[in-house]
Amino acid sequence: MPTKEQILNIANGLPVKNLINFIGQGIISIDDLERIRLSEDKLDSIKSTMIRQEEVVWTRACESGNITDFLKYLTVFPTGTFAEAARQALITGEEDFWQEVVANATPSLLQQYLDAYEMLGGMHVDECREMLNDPDWVQLKRNPTLAAMNQYEQLHPGQHAMEIAGMRDHLTDDIDWNNAVKAQSTSAYRTYIELHPQGAHADEAQRRIDASAGHDAFVEDMRTDFNAKQADEIQNAVDNGVITWNDVINIYGPARAQAIRGFNGMARLIDATGYTPTQLTGDSTEVYFWGTPSSGKTCALGSLLSGAQSYYSLEAQQCQGYNYMTRLSNVFQPNSLCSLPPSTSVDEIQEMIFTIYEEDKKSTHRMTFIDLAGEIFRAIYFDMNGMFLDDQHQTTLNHVKKFLADKRNPKIHFFVVEYGAENHNWEGLTMANYLSACSLFIKNNKILKNSSGVYILVTKCDKIGCPDDMVIDEAERYVKEHLTAFHDNLQRACEYAGISDFQVLPFSIGQVFAGKLCEYDDSYIDDVINVLLTKTKGTKKSKLNWLKS
Repeated sequence: MPTKEQILNIANGLPVKNLINFIGQGIISIDDLERIRLSEDKLDSIKSTMIRQEEVVWTRACESGNITDFLKYLTVFPTGTFAEAARQALITGEEDFWQEVVANATPSLLQQYLDAYEMLGGMHVDECREMLNDPDWVQLKRNPTLAAMNQYEQLHPGQHAMEIAGMRDHLTDDIDWNNAVKAQSTSAYRTYIELHPQGAHADEAQRRIDASAGHDAFVEDMRTDFNAKQADEIQNAVDNGVITWNDVINIYGPARAQAIRGFNGMARLIDATGYTPTQLTGDSTEVYFWGTPSSGKTCALGSLLSGAQSYYSLEAQQCQGYNYMTRLSNVFQPNSLCSLPPSTSVDEIQEMIFTIYEEDKKSTHRMTFIDLAGEIFRAIYFDMNGMFLDDQHQTTLNHVKKFLADKRNPKIHFFVVEYGAENHNWEGLTMANYLSACSLFIKNNKILKNSSGVYILVTKCDKIGCPDDMVIDEAERYVKEHLTAFHDNLQRACEYAGISDFQVLPFSIGQVFAGKLCEYDDSYIDDVINVLLTKTKGTKKSKLNWLKS
């Protein structure tokens, strides 16, 4: 193929047909021929022929829609009638044509792109030149593996050295980060930061290290003490990404983890009446439950009511605490995972009247559970120490004195204390402080004169950690050693009142976990229910007649 210069040097001696062919191939142009002063006859002949061909070339380009055909039109007719339309067609089809060029990346296609778009300021002109001049570099940028970088450096030593160094850093950054993510350990994230202190993932690595520290501490707390974290705390920790449910399962086991996951604090609420009765309405043995806040009294009551309902025929009577009693009796189910009832109001007294039917003995036992407000301990403490009592405290104390002084019904007392909680603080005073003041108040005011039994119910005895046959002895030792004044005052009060039945009874609702759930164990209720059945006079009556009454 002759060059442009060769053709122009002999143009005047070439046939018109050949010159038109060279123009069609884009080697020369009419402007070139005019510049070398081609003869007028040949120029006129070429132009007239070209005018006839322009319509044909344009029609072919429009029909094909190919970029190469529009480019051919502009090459032959750069100032032709349809030149502007051809340029617009090139601009419109540039991106599609470039994708074809990139997909094949042949030198001829790359050159066609440059021919078409270099003068038009195409978007990929620089990249196209680079692909023509250094195709290995272009390939490396498309697939920047360490092997490809090493190969390029061998083939083109010294070229693009800074860019390759940056690519290598970026690639090893990603590789090291992916390895750290797979390892999912704080040490792996720390190694990443050591290798890439300014890396693309350095901030995220540090965030995960910080989060992992929180994760490790949270998990260790749960593992060390099943009640270190409350159920709703664990739910929030999972929701916030601090721990996962797999962590919870690994520590608590699948069943307990599912109970934690399904825990609903609102569902635990047990509505009380909102008021304290001015007098007791039950014509039955009165069973008083005394307990400072968080002593486990509500759980003990719920367990006893649930047990009486499960193993005996229990009929709840309409009374001030009927709703409270009914809901509380449904809290615990044998051999199941249960949510603990929340602590009840400290300033309300609940009167719960019911009858238990012993089917084997054909006898009924009518009794009234009286859940004394935790507030009574503060009222007694203030009264015993000559401190000011507001109207609410004074009213609560007066009601309790009135109930206890009523001689119509026999009385039993259960004082609920939590094992190991003698130093638990409530408004600046410990459980031991309140219990000591209460027992002294009972002794000095001869509160027990109408009573037939006094029992110290030591809750959470599952934490004692000794053989079963030693639990009773350990519970008694705990009370005598850590609640000495309370025990001794009650013992003397019993002696003054002629009460021979003064006992320390261990009690548990089972293993508590996540603070608000338990694996319920009703084995401790038997001793307490036996006391209740023994101390309440059984009335011989057929079950049919009892149900009719």
